Amino acid sequence: MKVSSLLPLCAVLSACATATANHPVLRLAQTTTLLRADPASVGMARDLNARLDSIVSVGIAQGAAPGVALAVGRWGRLVHLRAYGRIDVAPDAPAVTDSTLFDMASLTKVVATTT
Repeated sequence: MKVSSLLPLCAVLSACATATANHPVLRLAQTTTLLRADPASVGMARDLNARLDSIVSVGIAQGAAPGVALAVGRWGRLVHLRAYGRIDVAPDAPAVTDSTLFDMASLTKVVATTT
């Protein structure tokens, strides 16, 4: 995925969290493993999964990446885990899975300077 595509995605993800000023703080039991949960149960937008599906689908259609594996969690709860597209632009490339490993070479300068 292009770095320029990551910034709008980060902004959208942060906007998906429900404002705490309007809602009480949720008290969840601590866990030592990542548990699946509904987005609303951790204070995130109920339509989070549909919004993320839409964003990633548009990104793939516009050529930002041939495929994406996306996981979103909050407070030890996994609210979204899905794979989209293929690992390469070749039509016969394998589909991305939620455990696909991606080559992250040459990102040191980008990550070090943007953070």
